[in-house]
Amino acid sequence: MTVWKRALVGKTFIPDVNYFADWVTKSWTGGWTAEDNIFPNDFESQGWLWNQETYNASIASSITYYMDGDVMIANAVDNGVEKNGIIVDIDTDNSTITYSEAPFTYTSIFTNNGEGAGPWMFGSFNNASLANVNTHGIYLGFESGDNEITMHHLILKE
Repeated sequence: MTVWKRALVGKTFIPDVNYFADWVTKSWTGGWTAEDNIFPNDFESQGWLWNQETYNASIASSITYYMDGDVMIANAVDNGVEKNGIIVDIDTDNSTITYSEAPFTYTSIFTNNGEGAGPWMFGSFNNASLANVNTHGIYLGFESGDNEITMHHLILKE
């Protein structure tokens, strides 16, 4: 748990409008949106996923992690709506995060996974790890097919 605390506590993450989401294999490789470069201002080619409304909601959203005793807590802003005191349950054996309340709900990327609460798998896409969240952000995803993970990307707020 110490590694998770070091990676998340005291930090605020925001949705990455330059690489918001993707569908990758279970080995966290591949992806179909990266080569198409649909982010941040192509609101037409994949409008069902990335449009002006989703972009605006993304820039009005964030999540901050902190500790309350031995319990990790998150405060989120979901498309401008504050959600405070979200309990964060980390399963270190399976590298998953489950929230007591969905931090983000403004698109199906979130709500298709436990209505947004998870569990969310922590992914190694783009060589991301708990040790380099400051530079690589965090990729959180869920199994959405036989060999598919739907993931979203959060980056450290500057």
